Amino acid sequence: AGTYTITVTASDGLSSTSATATATITRQEPNLPAIPKPIQPTKPDPPVLLADLNVPKPPLLEPIRPGQLGLRFSEVFADPEGLDAGVEYLELFHAGAEALSTAGWSVTNLKRAFALPQTSLEPGDYLVIQGAALGLQLRNLGDTLYLVSPDGAIRDGVKYPKAKTGQSFSRFTKRWAWTEASAGEDNVKPEGKSQESRITNQGAGEQSLLRIDEARLTEAGQKFALEGTVVVAMGALDERQILLGDASGTMVIGFDQSVDLAVGDRIRVAVRRSTAKEPRALAKVADLERRGRGGLVEPVAATIESLSDDNLGALVAVEGVVTVTRATSFTLDDETGQLSVQWAGASDLERDARVAVTGVVRSSSGRLRLIGVEVVEVVEESAPLVAGATVEAPAAAPAPTVPVPTAASTPSPLGFVLMGFAGLLIVVRLLVLPRLA
Repeated sequence: AGTYTITVTASDGLSSTSATATATITRQEPNLPAIPKPIQPTKPDPPVLLADLNVPKPPLLEPIRPGQLGLRFSEVFADPEGLDAGVEYLELFHAGAEALSTAGWSVTNLKRAFALPQTSLEPGDYLVIQGAALGLQLRNLGDTLYLVSPDGAIRDGVKYPKAKTGQSFSRFTKRWAWTEASAGEDNVKPEGKSQESRITNQGAGEQSLLRIDEARLTEAGQKFALEGTVVVAMGALDERQILLGDASGTMVIGFDQSVDLAVGDRIRVAVRRSTAKEPRALAKVADLERRGRGGLVEPVAATIESLSDDNLGALVAVEGVVTVTRATSFTLDDETGQLSVQWAGASDLERDARVAVTGVVRSSSGRLRLIGVEVVEVVEESAPLVAGATVEAPAAAPAPTVPVPTAASTPSPLGFVLMGFAGLLIVVRLLVLPRLA
């Protein structure tokens, strides 16, 4: 841009002529469309907490059992009319007696875990969470969801079938049923006879799911569901009994018939607490659900003196010395007491051998005993080297010596002459002198 003088000269070789002109050049900006501002993504709506609306406590929800923390599923609204996004929700209810923080709690479908929004719930509060807020899409074809506490234990579960459009799968005292959605309010009783079976008549998917340490505190006849890993298969404890374990403990489960379950199989099963003194549950093979393979269940380290009836049905680890052996059992002494251990290979053990025993605590004639699951002989290792110590190699054996002649032992030339003369004298004495005589 600017003003410029332009001169043009024309010549034919004989004469020339010039012309001058002035030109002004200006810069013009291109007419481009305005650049739109970037669109800021919208945050999902925060979870709806109806703690301040004085919602009455629902009389239809079953009372909390001792040992549970009180937070549980109350409603699953998976298929609203129209678009699901932003409308479907999951409702939890706090049925405990004390305030509870949701920090560290999560919901899982065994494929992914979804953290609950952090808040504080008072007894009787509802927590309504949109699926989008969790990052969880509630499947219209049905799904199984689990509620997991900060310690990693499963606290509750719900298995809902194919969703009914516009209806919510709601929890009542002894059953789940399809009914009108009621986010943050008492679940609406279904009109007429519900098409859903009562919880007490359903399989493991609809029973109240307990941890094993909670199940051990239940009363005889109480029904619930357990999920865990098979620690001891049928045949070791009894022909129809297994030992089921989770992160909280172990429990003996007796079935109505034999079933092919291997150690490490993960199962879920509806059970009923037995009347036996030992914490034990009874189950039907028809109520068994296989869940693939599970993790290992670690035994509880114990001394013989510390064992009591509270440990019946528990998987423990004890170390001691074998004092008496029999065909299928032996006596273990760990200096705090003695205990009989049932073990098929007992006759192969030697007295005074030190062994580490993993087994199930049982009772016989009022006395505790162990059903051995694993017995390993303990071999004392040599003392470890101290860091920084110098290790000296063993002294090498002396090499065999070969005698080498020395100057003192080698005859000189004169010596050879004298030795020859002495030999000649011996010959003369032995041969010549006898003839002259």
